[in-house]
Amino acid sequence: MPKSVVRDLKERCDLPGLLFLAGHVAALVAGGWLIHQSLGTWWVVPATVFQGIAIVCLFAPFHEASHHSAFRSEWLNTVTLWLTGLLLLNHPTRFMYAHVNHHAFTQDLALDPQNLAHAENSGNWLRYASGFDILALYLRMQVLFLSPRTVPAAASVYLPREKVMRTVWECRTFWLVYLTVAAVAVSLQSWAPVIYWLLPRFACEWFQSTIRLSEHVGCDYRGDIENRTRTVLTMPPVRWLCWNMPYHVEHHAFPNVPFHRLPALHRHLRGGHVHVGRGHIRTAIGQLTAAPREEGAAPPETSA
Repeated sequence: MPKSVVRDLKERCDLPGLLFLAGHVAALVAGGWLIHQSLGTWWVVPATVFQGIAIVCLFAPFHEASHHSAFRSEWLNTVTLWLTGLLLLNHPTRFMYAHVNHHAFTQDLALDPQNLAHAENSGNWLRYASGFDILALYLRMQVLFLSPRTVPAAASVYLPREKVMRTVWECRTFWLVYLTVAAVAVSLQSWAPVIYWLLPRFACEWFQSTIRLSEHVGCDYRGDIENRTRTVLTMPPVRWLCWNMPYHVEHHAFPNVPFHRLPALHRHLRGGHVHVGRGHIRTAIGQLTAAPREEGAAPPETSA
C-alpha cells in the first residue's frame, strides 16, 4: 500500500469513537430498561441476553482503547479503558502487555499468551465458546494480582517486572470499587448490580468468546500475518458491536489504524486475505468440523 494511504488511514479522531461509545451506552441503557420492564416474566430472559451481549462487547472499546486509538484524546482512551475494564473484570495494564505480545507473536505457542491453539480440538472449542475458560481467568486474576507474590509465573512471558506493581494496584483499585458498589447495594437492599450487570455479563460471555475463536482458530501458526489471522464478513449490527474488529486481518496487519478506518483498509486489502469467514456461525461450524491439528497445545495463558 502507498505510504500516503497508510498515513491517512492511521489518522485518529475523537468523533467516531464518541459516536460508537454513545451507541454502546444507549444499548446498555435500553437493555437495563428491558430487564426492568420484564422482571417477574419470562421476557426477562431475552432482555438479559440483550444486556449481556452489550456488556461483553464492551471488550471492543476496551481493546481499542488499549491500542490508544479509540480516540485522538489520550484522556478519553484512558477513561474508556478503565471503565470498560471495571465492567469486564479485566485489568488494563495486564491486558495491554499481553496484547502487545499477541500482536508481536501471533499464534506463537510459546510467546503469544492469547493464542487458542488448544481450541483446535472440538471439545476444547466448545468449552472455550461457553465462556467458562475466560470467566475463570478473569476471576483468578482478581485474586492472583492482589499481591506481587501471587502473580502467576505465566505473566512473566509478557508483563515487564517493573509493571507488576502497577497491575497489582489496579487490581486493588478494582476491588475497592467492587466492594463500594456491594456496600451501597447492601445498604439499599438492592440486587441491581447483580440483575443489570453481573448476571448478564457472566451469562453472555459465550458471545464474545465465540467471536474471539473466529479470529485465529484454524489459521496457520507460521507465515505472514494474513496466514495467522482471519477476517470474518459478518452482519452490520455485529460489526458495530465489535467496533469493526471482525476485520481482524486488517487490524493485525496495521494495528495503528483506528477501528473506524478498518472498513476502508479492508477495501484496500481485498484479495490479499488467506482466511476469510462468511459470518460467525458458518465460521464456527467450519472450526468445529475441521480435523484437530497436531500443533495444538495449551497456551501459557488463555487470555483476553
